[in-house]
Amino acid sequence: KRISSVKSTQKITKAMKMVAAAKLRRAQESAEKGRPFSEKMNNIILNLSSSITDKENASKFLVGTGKNNIHLCVVITADRGLCGGFNSNICRLAKNYFEKILKEGKTLKIFTVGSKGDDQQKRVYSSYIIEKVNFCKKYIKSEDMPTIIGIGDTVTSQKNTNNSYSRGGSDRSFLEFIQLLGKEFDSNNKIIFVDSSSGEVYRPSTKISGLKGISDEADNLKFDIIFQNGPKEYLNWFIAFAKKRSKLKT
Repeated sequence: KRISSVKSTQKITKAMKMVAAAKLRRAQESAEKGRPFSEKMNNIILNLSSSITDKENASKFLVGTGKNNIHLCVVITADRGLCGGFNSNICRLAKNYFEKILKEGKTLKIFTVGSKGDDQQKRVYSSYIIEKVNFCKKYIKSEDMPTIIGIGDTVTSQKNTNNSYSRGGSDRSFLEFIQLLGKEFDSNNKIIFVDSSSGEVYRPSTKISGLKGISDEADNLKFDIIFQNGPKEYLNWFIAFAKKRSKLKT
């Protein structure tokens, strides 16, 4: 049963990867089609700036200031994960450039577009971030965002030899996204962990070792409720919770 279950999961994961790769390829092709227009616009701006004779009274956006002390970096990422190394590669490249600018003693200003980039950059460069734009928040009003309950049982955190942590688990990205939405929209979202250590697949038991192997003190993902007695305990709680909410509505 375990072998067949793992094989089925592998097939689903492989199919999801193929779909994601196809979507990324289409998005990349669309972006590349717009490159000639971008290059043409850049040439127009250069021609305009070079044709200006009275540069003292001209706009600084066209002629510049002659200085190179302030750098505004726009970091564009997705609002969600589950897209391979897309977000992490962008953030790594941005971090390398930030370090270069700071080492040269220049002023750094950061504009983040997308919550994933903002979430990673603010851990180290929060004082340099001057503005952020989240796609989801732009199109959804705070009053329209419901309270979301995220439930998971597959979350891991393993300590490395250099005292850092390798965090993973198939439910982690989903739960982190629910938690992030709750913070951004102040919607009081709840993150629930269900202890399924008595199931077919080995998992650490919260009754024996607490959250060791599941989470750690530096982990950004925080659980609001932990059901140590497994799925049945969670189902009983959810049924009671749903009945209570329905009574409140009536």
